[in-house]
Amino acid sequence: ERKEVEVTLRHKSTHDMLTGLYNRAFFYEELERLAHGRKFPLSIVMADVNGLKTVNDTLGHEAGDTLIRGVARIILRAFRAEDIVARIGGDEFVVLLPGTSATVAEEAVSRIMSCPEIITGQVGIAFGVASAENKDQIAEALKLSDERMYRDKSAQKESKERRTRSSP
Repeated sequence: ERKEVEVTLRHKSTHDMLTGLYNRAFFYEELERLAHGRKFPLSIVMADVNGLKTVNDTLGHEAGDTLIRGVARIILRAFRAEDIVARIGGDEFVVLLPGTSATVAEEAVSRIMSCPEIITGQVGIAFGVASAENKDQIAEALKLSDERMYRDKSAQKESKERRTRSSP
């Protein structure tokens, strides 16, 4: 019984309650562990849900939570069991891909972008990908993946605005 309680507490301390993904604390523990390992390159995929605030404001937080859980499932499906998929903020996700080049990480993002929920416009996700060849490059790769994600978010917003203006 004590062992079960320990397992439950460990799970709660490392996982996000809403999505079941790893949480921010676990993400940083893993990042530190991987920095001292040999599984380079280490690719990092940052993701941010588009339009969550609008969903929360117009449809309520329950609808926003449903959107976040749906995005978590979409992201999780695109990666391997050994990849670390975490929710690190309200609408922010990150994936650590040990022993994986940026090209392979970008292919996973392409699979996500071709999923039906994104193609039909039910869900919008912005992504940024970067890779570290060694532990000294991890901080820069984190920063770069975040910057690329925000650039993607802006580009998607501009594209959506152009489509809205040009439709009758």
